Amino acid sequence: MRVDSNRAKLTMFVMLFVAGSAFLLASALVAVPGCLIGLAGWFIEALDAPDYFRGLAIAFGVSLAALLGAGSLAAAVQLSNAEDWVRLPLLRFGPAAGHSAILGARSQ
Repeated sequence: MRVDSNRAKLTMFVMLFVAGSAFLLASALVAVPGCLIGLAGWFIEALDAPDYFRGLAIAFGVSLAALLGAGSLAAAVQLSNAEDWVRLPLLRFGPAAGHSAILGARSQ
């Protein structure tokens, strides 16, 4: 029961972290520069603002989707290899006090 609640907490944390990171990156790399360019173009009347901002919204959505996909894939790969991060240092440096039970269970 405790392990399942920890997995649920880890899952929620990773999902929120990936979503928040993707949103902030898309905002910083697409929305903010795009809005500044759009406002500058609107002030000097060099572009059609509604069409520009409609295209900017599409570009923001596409970049957000791409970043969510890449972040989800990276998180899945890292979490699937998480056991190696714990097990390999134990095998490389030998059992420390309290870790011999883990190595004994793995070697059997």
